[in-house]
Amino acid sequence: MVELLMYRLWIHIAFAFIAAAPWLACQTPPPMQQSGPDWQLTPSPFLIKDSSLYDYFDIGPQGIRMYASPLNKQMGIVECQVFPSEYEAFRQLMGQLPPDSMLSFYLAKRHRPLTELTDTLWKVKHTGFYYGQHVGMPLLGLRVALDPGHVALDMQEAELEGKYVKMRPSPQTHNQAIAFNEANLTLATAHLLREELEKMGAEVLLSRTEPGKGAAGLSYREWKATALESTLAEEMAAGRMSETDASWWRSQAREVDLYRRLFTPWDLRKRAEKINAFRPHLTLIIHYNIHSPNWEKRDAQGFFTPTGANYCMAFVPGSFLRGELETAENRMVFLRLLLTDHIEQSIALTSYFIKSSTRLTGVPIVSRQHQLSYLHNACIPTRIRGVYARNLTLTHLISGPLCYGESLCQDNIVEARALNDKDFDIAGMPAPSRIQDVARAYLRAVIRFARDISLPTAPAPENAYLR
Repeated sequence: MVELLMYRLWIHIAFAFIAAAPWLACQTPPPMQQSGPDWQLTPSPFLIKDSSLYDYFDIGPQGIRMYASPLNKQMGIVECQVFPSEYEAFRQLMGQLPPDSMLSFYLAKRHRPLTELTDTLWKVKHTGFYYGQHVGMPLLGLRVALDPGHVALDMQEAELEGKYVKMRPSPQTHNQAIAFNEANLTLATAHLLREELEKMGAEVLLSRTEPGKGAAGLSYREWKATALESTLAEEMAAGRMSETDASWWRSQAREVDLYRRLFTPWDLRKRAEKINAFRPHLTLIIHYNIHSPNWEKRDAQGFFTPTGANYCMAFVPGSFLRGELETAENRMVFLRLLLTDHIEQSIALTSYFIKSSTRLTGVPIVSRQHQLSYLHNACIPTRIRGVYARNLTLTHLISGPLCYGESLCQDNIVEARALNDKDFDIAGMPAPSRIQDVARAYLRAVIRFARDISLPTAPAPENAYLR
């Protein structure tokens, strides 16, 4: 506890020092310095989807300069500058501070070189991981975060969330009604995967653990009753919402808007905060898919027509779109991805997942014939078939290697029948045995990644920081 308090004290001192420094008011960048081969940093080909984003940064002998707007770039007003000699320090710093502290640091730095005072922030206790150090527990020392997608407890809430499958009895369904929601499938999968990972020695965090409850331990109904006002206050304090917007949410917003556009983004941020505080070596974000053209064909009561389409895919960080560098937080995340190898590490992890998924579930990799517009409009295909860079909330906010998996299409008629069966229990939840194949695919990916990739040593959780 003392170490944690001292660590936080150092952060406050550093911020106060930077904020009070007289040079901070100067808007003109200093002359170019620290030149040499180290400055030649090239953005990942999977980071930028739209060329307009180049108006927010530049890279040269002076290092990386971030700008708050294209106009500021034209005027030479630097928001944050990282010199080549600081690249490695910033890589470490971005893996150690929580996002809100990193954002404060990002905004305070401007174009001033790092000081000896802030150097103390990097003297932290790292925990290395090496596969197979302990006989019988090859993952001992590995920290894995699991994020089971979505929240809804029952079909009523799942329809509000928009993450469910239901089909009327028909010969295709073997004359049975089909009804299940994705949130319970992902949670059961995560519990099953945690059991297997812990048997091998890994330390595992679930971003949510109970059916119907999100990362803060609240259901949607509990959040609406007890945390709506605090959520609005958080959004206004962060500059993401005006008082006029907050009044609209209080009095005029529809239930579906409250769930999807306020509760869900709030819950996703809580998940990212929880995961980043855990300092995982890797994160698995668990989802099941819907064939999007089939979603549009639901009838007036929301029932699906069974489809023959079935495929797997997965996402990694990257693919920033036009307009996605307009906030300081987004620019800070962009800088992290620019400086670190998080995209490449994520591609490596996710390539193992895609290979394991196709082999263990029998579901093929998505192809062009499926005609999914979001893969063209919002994603950048990586060199691994079925793996796409995409700037989703969690691929954006979670630091470190991650895999955002979409294992199969729930509305495929064969999958729908299998997922509708509840033939075993896991963590007190009735679940379909089909998810065992999916959990094994994730497990195999973790093992392969931990065994074959030189994992970066991850900073220990916050209570292990040293002065």
